[in-house]
Amino acid sequence: MSRSDRRKGLWKSSGHLDPGADDGVMTIPERPRLNPDSPILQRPDGTHQVGLHHRPVLLPARLEPLLLALDGRSSPTGLAARTGLRRTEIELVLQALAGSGHLTAGTTRSGGGASLASPPPVACGSVTLIGSGVLVEEAAHLLRQLGRRARLLRHPRRLSPPDPSALGADPGLCVLALGSREADRAVVATVHATGHPYLLVDSASTWVRVGPLVLPAITPCPRCADLHRRDHDRDWPWLAAQLARPAEEPGPGLRTWALGQLLTQSQALAADRSPFCLGASVELDTSTWLPTHRRYRAHPDCPCGASE
Repeated sequence: MSRSDRRKGLWKSSGHLDPGADDGVMTIPERPRLNPDSPILQRPDGTHQVGLHHRPVLLPARLEPLLLALDGRSSPTGLAARTGLRRTEIELVLQALAGSGHLTAGTTRSGGGASLASPPPVACGSVTLIGSGVLVEEAAHLLRQLGRRARLLRHPRRLSPPDPSALGADPGLCVLALGSREADRAVVATVHATGHPYLLVDSASTWVRVGPLVLPAITPCPRCADLHRRDHDRDWPWLAAQLARPAEEPGPGLRTWALGQLLTQSQALAADRSPFCLGASVELDTSTWLPTHRRYRAHPDCPCGASE
């Protein structure tokens, strides 16, 4: 087999410029921008490869001007004017790149110039953080830096739920970081009743747990976990109430780890992915510094509906 034949086979296996392929039509951003995480690599024969681990796309060298023009400033028509390529060919390339996750939407500054130095905006979606302390303050700050709408409701560290109306009509993802080993179940019930997804972040001085991420009526909830614990230990409700008391805040190392997990879950949910804390939790303590993952099970006696 010649190098040309091998190249054709590789081209087809990458998948994306065969006009006869029935892969569906991908949505192309109005002003497409090449994903900054998708490197442009040159193969020995001059072919350009876009991307590395995630479904790379192979393009002939003559399309290099198009790749360089994908800066988020131009529509497909504008790209045709800038590169001299036919619009039909440009759209075929854009379909291939979009289908492999190598395109994002361009951003502009108020002056009209392209914002090339800043990362592309992430999927929108609001986050309501309920809690107080350094961890939740840092989480709100980082989410805002990522372009998310983050609202902070400082829980007064008492055993009464926040006013449900304070959550608003569309709180988005609710993050409960109440600064205790177990979240106050009254607060959890208030948030669960809204029907919006929520994520628990429990903590103490040497330990932190992120999860579960709950989709009401779909995934197991904290009450499911409580009922399973009660089945094995009838005193668990009494113990859980004591564990909901305020605990000492975790140190910088644990907070940094927890923030990474929290942001990962939030971003994955906003991108319509399946976060690994969906119906599960991951925890870390300073005695081992080894994360532990736990899967939650629905309980048949829980009215949340997850077991149906």
